[in-house]
Amino acid sequence: MVQKLSFLQNLMSRQQVNMVSITCLVAIILKISIYPSPAADPFRSQGMRKTSNNTEEAFKAIFQQGNYPLAERY
Repeated sequence: MVQKLSFLQNLMSRQQVNMVSITCLVAIILKISIYPSPAADPFRSQGMRKTSNNTEEAFKAIFQQGNYPLAERY
């Protein structure tokens, strides 16, 4: 009885498929754990400003409502 193999199994042996899967998984885990995204301002290295209590309101006025004059008041 002849078994029909999938296209991937025709190209690579089962061990090769497992090795590729493990390698990809390790690469993804390393990428996530080694390089966490920074929470700093990417455009300033000096002269950083503290955020105030009104920062969230100004952000919402600009980006959610599109109300630039209101955001300037904050």
